[in-house]
Amino acid sequence: MDNPRLIQTGAYPGVSDLIVFHFSVGHPMYILFVEVKSAKGKLSPKQLMFKEMIVKMNSILSYHIIRSLDEFKLVLLNLP
Repeated sequence: MDNPRLIQTGAYPGVSDLIVFHFSVGHPMYILFVEVKSAKGKLSPKQLMFKEMIVKMNSILSYHIIRSLDEFKLVLLNLP
């Protein structure tokens, strides 16, 4: 269910929990959209739509579903 307070502040329904901007000298900027879920958590229909939109956009954007801090660390360690 959409959070009315977030929508009132301009948040896009389905947007990921975290947005990470990665800057590295000599490399392009990358923007990671990270959705945090429990071990059995699933994306809502609006989250699925948001994910599909990000995946289709271009190569500097990426979408990740993480279920633990270790998974998040692996995502960050594998950035170019």
